[in-house]
Amino acid sequence: MKTRPAGKFFALGFFLCTAAAAGDVPNGCVQQLLDAQTARLSACAAVDGVDARRTGTLPGGARLYLVYEFPGGSGVFSSMVAFTEDNGVLHRLFVLHGGDRCDNGIKSARMLPGGGFAVVRNQTPLDLGTGPEFCATCCAGTREEHYNAAGVRMN
Repeated sequence: MKTRPAGKFFALGFFLCTAAAAGDVPNGCVQQLLDAQTARLSACAAVDGVDARRTGTLPGGARLYLVYEFPGGSGVFSSMVAFTEDNGVLHRLFVLHGGDRCDNGIKSARMLPGGGFAVVRNQTPLDLGTGPEFCATCCAGTREEHYNAAGVRMN
């Protein structure tokens, strides 16, 4: 028997879930925190076109998520969001916006020793100086950035 994951698979390794987040918070709540300071767990649920993946826990207990959004059209946008929870209310600490796929889109994220995190961003040929024009789907390489627990870039 062949099984396939639910959701949509896109080129460049992006998989967008159409179910709840791969973590302890519905992806709809995580998505709300990209634009708002707070979200109530009781008022949000899973939404289509959003894949929220828990990356880890920051010092002090804040949760860190990598979020991919597919709002329609050809774009796949990425962000990191950190938040705490208090009595069913999520409080955003910071958002780190990525780009559209190869145009600074976040390819992956991982926790670093000492409480920070690393983000690997895709780069276009134009970003790397190897191509004359912009192309959001032309990944020519990656770069890794390190951030502290407050979301401030360290390198």
